[in-house]
Amino acid sequence: MPGLNDSSAVLRAEYQSPTGSKDFQHAISAPASQDTKPLDTRAKTKYLSDLRASSKKLQEDINKFLTKKMEEDKKAQGQVTTKGTSNQKAEEELEEETYGEEAPQDDS
Repeated sequence: MPGLNDSSAVLRAEYQSPTGSKDFQHAISAPASQDTKPLDTRAKTKYLSDLRASSKKLQEDINKFLTKKMEEDKKAQGQVTTKGTSNQKAEEELEEETYGEEAPQDDS
């Protein structure tokens, strides 16, 4: 039937840096549309639910990639923490936890 296509949509994101680029994408099925009738509520709801789930998955993929990329950059700059620098690692973790907050007072 004309107008009743089972098409798909793609949610995309692209990362670019001086050292390379990466494409992220997740396919979701687009609601079947009819030329003369608007989509019913159930089809719209399913599409939005799929879109929301796909966007969360895409964000997770991006976060994993960027975390890995940050570790690679640290290694390249020689800033990887080792057993001998556990104090530095603890300071970095504390700084990350309290980012944007006032630093706690040291009573010692």
